[in-house]
Amino acid sequence: MALDVPVAQQEATADAVGAWLRTHGWSVPDPAASRLRFPAREPDLLGPTAGAGTSDDPGTIACGVSDGLWLALEDMRGPRCPACGTEVDGDQAFPGLFAWADGAPEPVFVCAGCGAEARAGDMDTEGSCTVGNPGVVIVPTVQTHAEAVTLARRLRDELRVAFGGRWVHVHQHE
Repeated sequence: MALDVPVAQQEATADAVGAWLRTHGWSVPDPAASRLRFPAREPDLLGPTAGAGTSDDPGTIACGVSDGLWLALEDMRGPRCPACGTEVDGDQAFPGLFAWADGAPEPVFVCAGCGAEARAGDMDTEGSCTVGNPGVVIVPTVQTHAEAVTLARRLRDELRVAFGGRWVHVHQHE
């Protein structure tokens, strides 16, 4: 998800990202969705860039605007220091992260392991939570957990290049 897109630009950015996903082969229109005339941003099928083959169920991908709080859900933990990987204790991290979702400034954490200081969104958020919009949701039905994480990281990196700004990955596993 994007961390720096102003609220007034989030819908337009979601549209632009959706178009970019199709143009760059990350997604292909889902014929069933087209036939049913779903509203904008219904999921597309994963495309060849995402490694989707000829499976009957290649998985889906969609970009949209949510309430802004993106959670790892099961086994959620504090973010990890970008310098040394030390996890911020959840009891310290979550109040600030949830306040951020309610409109407070983005929290800054000091690593207990190395003393590095970083904004929450600049930390490793894969197993934690963060706040931003728009977000891209990938449901890779035929991949292993490791492949799904690698896929999400690759997309995050490409979105950073294509759209600039701060893009992060939260691996939502239930």
